[in-house]
Amino acid sequence: EEPPLYLDDQTVVCTTTWGKADTAGQPVSIALNTQSFYDASGTVRFEFLGMHSPAVVDVYFTTSANRIIVQFDDQPTNRAGMNGQEPCNLIFEFETVEQLRGSAPTEPVCQWKDDSTVTIFLTEFTDAAPGMLIKVKPGVVWPKMWAFPQECGYDPCGCAALLADGDSLCNLAQVLVTNVDFPCDVAATPEVEACIQPVALLQAPGEISSCYGTEL
Repeated sequence: EEPPLYLDDQTVVCTTTWGKADTAGQPVSIALNTQSFYDASGTVRFEFLGMHSPAVVDVYFTTSANRIIVQFDDQPTNRAGMNGQEPCNLIFEFETVEQLRGSAPTEPVCQWKDDSTVTIFLTEFTDAAPGMLIKVKPGVVWPKMWAFPQECGYDPCGCAALLADGDSLCNLAQVLVTNVDFPCDVAATPEVEACIQPVALLQAPGEISSCYGTEL
């Protein structure tokens, strides 16, 4: 949380992650001296300029709980260089991958749904659960449109020139926690999404035959 870079009667300039630059504007809540003020009747137009280090803004289970969605902000990314379904260890730390895997014989796989959304596919052998930590590796995701120096080759995150100047736009290490009480809730929606609750069906014979020497 940083103070505005610039402020006057008509403009506020802040350092922030990308969001949706909707021409209709977005609702805004303003805090003055720790007190929040919100006017539901008005919206404010945002314009997002420049690129920044990608950041995860939400993580949640799908309602069927067979996938986990990891949502980066709206700035398009390089998708960590992944194409189609690939091992999750390309983007997530070992501890997270092991919990996702559980007792499965193979490693968990992930796939980018779009330039900002990663889908983690779960199996019946997974140890994934509400409240688990999702640890993102540093230096694997960067802005899709980042024109880094040619001398950096294909790995700008390990480029000495960028690291020395502090100009790297590679992602930092992040740890997010899935919601314990509402693991399927999507932060971007006003409603609280609930996971589908499993239903157990018990079946038994309509009649039980008697056995010699026993009583029911």
